[in-house]
Amino acid sequence: MPDETMFIMDVIIYYLYYDIVFDRQKFPKSVPFVDLPYEMIEFLIKKTQKVFEDEKALIQFEAPVKIFGDIHGQYSDLLHMFKEMSEKNKQEQCDYIISKSTKYLFMGDYVNRGKQSCEVICLLFALKVRYPQQIIILRGNHESQAITRIYGFFDEIKRRYLIKLWQQFYNCFNHMPLVALIDEKIMCMHGGISKDMHSFEQIE
Repeated sequence: MPDETMFIMDVIIYYLYYDIVFDRQKFPKSVPFVDLPYEMIEFLIKKTQKVFEDEKALIQFEAPVKIFGDIHGQYSDLLHMFKEMSEKNKQEQCDYIISKSTKYLFMGDYVNRGKQSCEVICLLFALKVRYPQQIIILRGNHESQAITRIYGFFDEIKRRYLIKLWQQFYNCFNHMPLVALIDEKIMCMHGGISKDMHSFEQIE
């Protein structure tokens, strides 16, 4: 990864995590909106989509792993989860947002319903680009053009940025992996299994 990309991802992670959770005036009761520059988010989407394009629809890896369910724009909850995990593993992590010896699996539905979907998806995307082997982000049913148009993400992006950015987001969503297989025996996905599925090769 080019040094420029790593630097920009670190900047995004700083403003979306470190600058908030270590400020007692902001966290946990007054988590602010974080309006990243438009051009920075465009760059982030472009780099994240490239990472997704290089991955298969089925991601296989070994434990240990921490698994996360629907976040739905609940930015303060996401920050709280990362902060709690860091404090419980402080001897290894110090104050870093993730542990370098653990993988993190996110099961979909990052946007819509909550008020800060943009912060949620940008933080997860930055972590994905910065730590592509540790951060696994699966697609949920809300990561689509039709659903984001109805349940809030479109309106949030339209209000805070431009509709063009929403289009770039859902184009990126189209490249997300769908299924994770842990230790060759634990299958994780956001939705159910089709009756027409008989082998993992059908997903790959």
